[in-house]
Order: sequence, then structure tokens, then C-alpha cells
Amino acid sequence: MDVMNALVPATCSDTLIYRASDLSEQCSVCQSIADAFLAKDGLPESAISLGTWQGYLDRKGCACCQLVVSCLSKCKPCYIAFEPSCPLRLGKMIHTFWLGSDYFIDDHVYSPYRASKHPFIELIPKHVSGQNFPGYLPVHPARINITRLRMWPKWCTQNHQGSCHSLPHWQVIPPASSMILIDVYDYCLVHFPNQISHQYVALSYVWGQLSGTIELRKTNFSQLCLKNSLKLPNNMLCIPRTILDAIALTRAMDLRYLWVDRLCIIQDEPTHLTQQLQQMASIYANSYFTIIATDGADADYGLPGVASNTSPRTYKETLFRFTENFNMIEKPRVEERDEAFWHTRAWTFQERALSPRNLVFVRNTVYWQCRHAVWFENVSAEPDGITSEVPTSSLNENLVGEPYYALKTKPWPDITQYFELIRGYNNRNLTFESDTLRAFSAVTTAMAKSFPGGFHFGLPMFLFDLGMLWSIHGRHSRRVSFPSWSWLGWTGDVSLHSGYAKFWKPNFGYYDGKAELSPLVDWYAIHGDGSYHLIDNSYHQHQADISNSSFQLPDGWTKTWNIYHDTEAVEHESLPHHSFRHPFPIFPVDGEDKSHSFSQYLKFEAQSCTLFLDTTNDRTSVPHTDLVMVDLLDMEGLWAGVIESINVIGNEYKSGAACELVAISRGSRMKDHFDRVFKETDTVPAVFKEMDTVPALKKLEKYSFYNVLWVEWFDSIAYRRGIGRVFTEAWDRQSIKTVSVVLG
Repeated sequence: MDVMNALVPATCSDTLIYRASDLSEQCSVCQSIADAFLAKDGLPESAISLGTWQGYLDRKGCACCQLVVSCLSKCKPCYIAFEPSCPLRLGKMIHTFWLGSDYFIDDHVYSPYRASKHPFIELIPKHVSGQNFPGYLPVHPARINITRLRMWPKWCTQNHQGSCHSLPHWQVIPPASSMILIDVYDYCLVHFPNQISHQYVALSYVWGQLSGTIELRKTNFSQLCLKNSLKLPNNMLCIPRTILDAIALTRAMDLRYLWVDRLCIIQDEPTHLTQQLQQMASIYANSYFTIIATDGADADYGLPGVASNTSPRTYKETLFRFTENFNMIEKPRVEERDEAFWHTRAWTFQERALSPRNLVFVRNTVYWQCRHAVWFENVSAEPDGITSEVPTSSLNENLVGEPYYALKTKPWPDITQYFELIRGYNNRNLTFESDTLRAFSAVTTAMAKSFPGGFHFGLPMFLFDLGMLWSIHGRHSRRVSFPSWSWLGWTGDVSLHSGYAKFWKPNFGYYDGKAELSPLVDWYAIHGDGSYHLIDNSYHQHQADISNSSFQLPDGWTKTWNIYHDTEAVEHESLPHHSFRHPFPIFPVDGEDKSHSFSQYLKFEAQSCTLFLDTTNDRTSVPHTDLVMVDLLDMEGLWAGVIESINVIGNEYKSGAACELVAISRGSRMKDHFDRVFKETDTVPAVFKEMDTVPALKKLEKYSFYNVLWVEWFDSIAYRRGIGRVFTEAWDRQSIKTVSVVLG
């Protein structure tokens, strides 16, 4: 059998659907739903009353009602279970229908993600030709409709200029300088020694524990470049099924070239291997689209539904059959972080983050995800003729952020986005711990376009003070191949404290807080030969008071007025129609990551003091996070600050345990109207928790503090134990000494 030609596109006449609930008895509630939808206009605007939760429980004879009960009973911990008398209703949202209880208030529609205390489900009716509303499309249980898949990249190409392609120059990543690709028509490898201009598809998958499979080596490179060489029996038998299906899919999509790491990188040629790893950002960012194969634990799982003769799928749709003539499906969802083995592998993260357009295979189905839209194979959308002021991508607006992949380079150093990407990456697994930085290098390469100086061991040079304030949540472990002061030195859920997350944010937002940061130390990176390199931690030089008449704006910047925020602002000639709080470096020269040329050590001089842990209060955890926070006391037993530790182990948290602290930056936070409005609630924790819990701070309008590292010394080298804050007044009461620190 010719496996590579086994792909058979499904047609409309092939579409089948599996019913999750058969009609068992006539139910008046289900009939009322059907009647509302089958009326002349077809889409009820008003909420439909469905009775009470107890009524649904009592209708044992109606399979559809019991399916609703089953779905609503799968309650996430964040929702409250229904009371028997709780009323249920069905009402229209933008692109779906919502079935739940407390979502509708006086027939006004509010987002259930913000308003609902109880479980809810979102339903989609069947697609009706000519009706400008997304509807479900029956799909074949064994094979994917390739004709439909072809529509997606074509529609994106025609309509998503500026977001998915034809990008602003600060978002453009140049094509790779040299590539080897699979020619899916001639079944061989082709070497392009210069920048490639051809369209190609990239594959992101997991290799697993496979052995005896083909890979590109110096000894077989010439042979695999011969026409039809990949069809030779001895080669065909050694190609994993996921790669075979990707070849078949690329050809069926009317594209000629495919990039797969195992066949397009010479695995035993160190120079070529290093060059290609350095070009990962270019390879994935410039692909026509990337195939994301999330299903399966290894590369032999295939792409179910693509090649129906060799990789059939088993797909069943859950159908809410309200009557014989009317049914709906539950809104489809993207995959979640813990759902597939693919999401546990570190290398796959940057592959998806850099790819602006993805064809995602998950749970034996497929969906399209680009920078502008998410389209599912079983729901009609813009490529099917649906037009709307709100794109159908809003079907997925509340799910796409987990896990976080949306890398979109901005003209300014966006450290908030950078740490969101770190958070999505840092819990993933690597076969070799030493690959931690390399497996994230495509992200730093892309973001270096807006971060002056690039990155040093994963921290931005330009915002080094801010980068050093990362915290780690929940379970974690040490990566001894990397320094303790960098997030690279730890596995776990890393984040930048919310109090500072928007500190460096030149553009205007709804509410960005009143946190301030200023430097205290000069950071020096240490070369392998022992020489020092001053880190250009110069963020503060760009945040001068623009209202000061003596402040001289850099070239290209002019003062303006932000009408919405009613405040003075600045704008740059290359970014018309955008105003900013302060100037910033515009389009800096890309900073190559040269971490490999430095040792893991930092050198600096800082002020130091010793304080003591206090675990006797109720502030040892931050609500809604896994962050451990411990109070610090001085010798007199007075409150002095807090430490957020990364080593939650046994007696290290005994009250009275001494910890040496070094001050690395100054910080402050103003208390204003928004702090009083957004006081700590069930859903919104305080930015700096101690401002609401420590009596000495409650009365202050401005909380000033030192950002401190808790360090521990071994053989004259200091190692990070945690990050924290010490109240300025408390710090000034201590016996302070100046120390020379080499931080490892």
C-alpha cells in the first residue's frame, strides 16, 4: 500500500454524527427550546425559562435533560453546586447559547465567565445555510474533510494581513539562512543554501521512546536527496506515522515542502545542528502554517483522520437532541495544559509560540489557531461565509490563554508578556536539563527585537532590576546547570509579581497601578576569563517626568495629550496614532543571547542586614496562588517585611531562623482610589498583601520598601533563597553593612 497517497478527503455526503442522547420521551421543556429555535427568525433573542434544577433532576425519562444534568454536574471547584430551587434558563450570547442559572439579570446578558457562580454549558445549534450565526457542522467519524481544511489558511492569507502575516517590521523575523526541506511530491530532501522564499509547512510533535527510526545523518544525506528515496521500503518502514501523515497532509493541502526536525537537521553534524537550533525562531515564524500533533505519546501515533486507510480516527459528537427535528452541540474547546503529552515537552513550547498559524490535532479532531482566529472543524465560521462585527474566534476567547502561546512582539520591551511565556514553558520536561535555555531560545531571539541588549540567562538586560524580582509558586526543583538567581535555575510556575507586572508599560491601560522601581546596584556579568561586563540596566533613564519643561525628549519623540486619560503623553514619529507615558528605546538592534560566553556568576556591591522569619501569623500564603509568603521581624520583634521563598522545606521555616538579605532595588506603591475599590475580595487579591494586613502600613498613602534577596553562602559564593520586600523605615533601623557579592 502507498501510505503517502492513502489520504482520501471526506465530502459533504460522507458526514455522519453520533448521538449522545436518543429521544426517549416527549419533554415539554426540550420541546419549548426546539419551538423557540424553529420559529420564523430561528434565533431566540430572549432567555427561555427551563424550570428549576430539581425539575431537571426529576425528568429521568428524558435522555436530553439527563445529559444536561450530567454536563452541569461536572462542576469545577470554582463553581457552586445548584440548589434544588435554582432556576435554569437558556439565552443567546454573541456566538453561542448559554444554559445555566444566574447569568441573566432582568433579561440582560452578562459574560458567564465573570458573572456566574454556578456551572454552565455553552451550546451551538446546527448550521443553517444563509443564517449569519455559527452553527455546528456534522463531521465524518473516521476521516477529516481536507477540502474544509484548505479553506482556513487561504482565508487567513486573504483577510488577516498585519496580524498573521505582512507584519509590522518590528515583528518580522527574517527567514532562515539555510534549510533542508522534505519535497512531498518527489519524496526526497531538498537543500536550500540561501534564504528560502518557498512556502513550507512545519511539524511540531513529540518523539517519545521510539527506536530504530530514520533520522538525517552525514552518511545518508546524499541518498535521501535522491528522488523517491523516502519511498524506498527500507526508509518507508523507518519513518514514524506522524511524519508520514504530515507528508500526506502537506500534499493534500496543495503545498510542496515540509520541515521536520529529525529529517531536516543533520543530527551528527555539530556545526549544522547548532546553526539550525539558533534558527528555530526563523523556521517556525516563517512557516506557511505549523502542524501541531498533540495526540499520542510518541511520533508513531499519527494524525488520526488524515490518511483514512492508515490512520483512521474514532470521533463521536455529543449531541443534545431536544426533539426529533432540533439538536445542539456543546461549544468545542481547545486543549488545556495538562491534557496531552505534547504539552509536557519543553521543546514544543517555542515551536507553537513562534508559529503565527497552527493546525492543531487534538482529541481525534482538528482546529485552526492563528493570531486572529480560532476555527473548529465542526463549527461554521468566517471561511464558511459567517460575517459578524465580532469574529467567531470569540468562541474561544476564554480558553486560548491557557496554556499561553501568544507571542506578539511589541515596539517596546513587554516584560509582562515575556513572563507569561516563561510561565507557560517552565513546567515542561526536558530529557537534558542543559537544554533549558536552548529550548527557549526562539522566544528570546524573537523578543530581543524590542529588548535593548537582549537577555542574560533568561533575564532582560535593559530591565534587569525588574527581571530579578521573579517568584516561583507551588512545587519546584533546582536546575543545577543554571544559576540560582535566574528562573532558568528552577523548574516550577514562575511569574513576575503582579505589583510590578505593569511597572514598565509605556502604553496606556485601564489601570496600571502606582508601583515604582529604581536601581540600587550595578550588575556585572562575569566572563569565562574572569573579566567583568556591566549590564545595561538603564530602564530608569527613560522614565523621567515628561511634564518637566526642562526634560529633553530623545530624537523622534514629541509631546502630545492623551485624551482618554486626560494627561500629557509622548509619541514617536514611527508609531503614529499611538501615545505613551514616557519614551523608550525604539527598535533596538537585535541583542544576540551571549549567555554561553559568560560564567553563571553575577558580581555587585550591596547593602545587607539580617532579619528573622516569623511563621506565627496568617500571612504564610497569598490567596488564589501557590506563593508562600513569610513575615520578617527585626531583633526587637517588630515587623520589618516579607519574604517569598522558593525552598518550602521543613525546619527552614522555623520562627526565629535568621536570613541574610541584600537590597537590590528600591520600590514603592501608592494607595489610591482603585486600591479601595478593588480591595481584596474572593477574586482580586491585593497587589502587595502586607499593605492590607500590617497595621503599620494600612495608614500609609505610599508604601516604600527595598527589594531584597535572601541569600545563603557556600565557599564565598552567595545563592538565592528567595525574594522579598523590607519596609524602608524598618531597614533604616537595622545595622547595615556593605558587602561584595558574587551570586551563583
